[in-house]
Amino acid sequence: VIESVPVNYFIKWISNNVNS
Repeated sequence: VIESVPVNYFIKWISNNVNS
């Protein structure tokens, strides 16, 4: 499981992905 990166980073990544 990925617990190294915080949720904020994940949210930002998802947001970027959705924006595309």
